[in-house]
Amino acid sequence: MSLKPQQRIDISHLFSNELTLFLNNASRSPLPTTHQAILHRFMTDWHRGAHEPYYYNFQHADALKNELGHFISCNPDHIAIGTNVAQSFASILHGYPWQPGDEIMLLTDDYPSVTLPFHDHPMINLRWIDPINGLASIDELQHHLTPKTKALALSWVNYTTGQVNPIAEISTFCKKYNIQLLVDATQALGVFPIDLSMIHVDFLVASLYKWCFCPQGTAISVFSDAFMNELTPISSGVFSQVDRGIRATPNAPASSARKFEYGNLNILGIMLAHETFRWFNTLGAVPIHDQYTHLSQGIFRLLKDKGMAFPVDYSDHHQSSIVSFIHPSPEDFMSRLTAAGGNATHRQGLIRLSPGLYQSQNTLDQLALII
Repeated sequence: MSLKPQQRIDISHLFSNELTLFLNNASRSPLPTTHQAILHRFMTDWHRGAHEPYYYNFQHADALKNELGHFISCNPDHIAIGTNVAQSFASILHGYPWQPGDEIMLLTDDYPSVTLPFHDHPMINLRWIDPINGLASIDELQHHLTPKTKALALSWVNYTTGQVNPIAEISTFCKKYNIQLLVDATQALGVFPIDLSMIHVDFLVASLYKWCFCPQGTAISVFSDAFMNELTPISSGVFSQVDRGIRATPNAPASSARKFEYGNLNILGIMLAHETFRWFNTLGAVPIHDQYTHLSQGIFRLLKDKGMAFPVDYSDHHQSSIVSFIHPSPEDFMSRLTAAGGNATHRQGLIRLSPGLYQSQNTLDQLALII
């Protein structure tokens, strides 16, 4: 169960030494010292009135898009910055040319921000898909497919179990039947490689406060070229203008995905996200994923050896950094974890453990003492 030394990324020196048992990265990621320093410099400049927030925001937004575009292999002009998943889906809900009776397929166990935005649209009918072993099944999608099926919205990684949906196969299915594929990658981005030059996704969105070391209120959206041009922006603002010009008229929106950015953005989140994806591009998506899978698979084996039950049949090659289990005395376990300085999510009878990139074999050893 030990990590192989040559596969280790050691960034532990950038984090608090109190995070050995912080196993709640799927809820929020802690702040590295590099990011803390960026915030401190910004606050100092702000205190002195020595920064220009308007153009400062543009500069960092563009830099973030370049780093992110490199990391997930997409055109930076297809990236928009927003605040959260639900707000980003609103651009589709109200900006796409839906027709009466159009259907969208949703998963019954998905995150509410993926499903709830589509509930009350007068033109859209919902078709609910029951996952098989926590996964979207092509057979189930085929079973629910009708001539009215227009879109499929789902999470790449399930927020409760960590099961990784087969997006490559789902993409092929959606292209075959001309279905718009809308993917929430919040629990995937920064954990395993995403290559949008190899997998067609019409719309990908992710909040960055979980695995990307950012504050809440920072999210990114990525549009395919065709899908972006089918959408009508639901609002306009300085950021969405072709030249970012301060003027009352005329409205001349950008041709890029920036036309979906309406007002001042979360500059603190943008700066930290820029630093995060600069990191990620330096470290490499594959070594990052190797670290996460060694940790999550180590936790899975530890729990399995202890005789714990699981909500799904996990593969021995589990690919996300989320493992959930059923403890016979969950409150007792959570009390011991908290007393040891740890943290995890306990809800609906499941305990969800989600290790971080900065952790190591020591986390597994300490966890073993309190299971």
